[in-house]
Amino acid sequence: MYRAAADQLGLVTGGSEALRIDTGQNVGIGTTAPARKLHVAGDLQVHTEVWVAGTQEHPDYVFQHYFTGFSNIDPNYKFKSLADIENFLRKNHHLPGIKSAAEVKAEGVWNLSESNLQNLEKIEELFLHTIEQEKKIKALQTQNQELNSELQTLKKDMAEIKAMLKAKN
Repeated sequence: MYRAAADQLGLVTGGSEALRIDTGQNVGIGTTAPARKLHVAGDLQVHTEVWVAGTQEHPDYVFQHYFTGFSNIDPNYKFKSLADIENFLRKNHHLPGIKSAAEVKAEGVWNLSESNLQNLEKIEELFLHTIEQEKKIKALQTQNQELNSELQTLKKDMAEIKAMLKAKN
């Protein structure tokens, strides 16, 4: 253990600095310039769970907006149709509400907490689109059955008409 810099503490193992605590109480493992409260420069393995304080909005606003037309959880949220999403994808080549690869590369980091909530938002949207599609499929199946029944009736009537014409000749 040594004083790595003014008001900074460093820990050394095997002749190399392994851990540093800076003046902002940021802890760096494998880095001498920690950028967060815990900054690991290398692989991180967790054997159980990772818990994140619920400081970001939970995506219940997706369902609230869909079923009521407005969300007081996130008033800026708008549920997009699949056609709107397709148009966005064609133009931007990434999902709406998700950072592009270029943005992530420019920032140099990927926020897993934010990403996890964005993924949940997209899952909720997918469920709603799936429910809409299921309703359309059932309506088309009902319509198909009705048309098939009508077709069978018309075939039967046509056969009867043909039989009557043959009998007349």
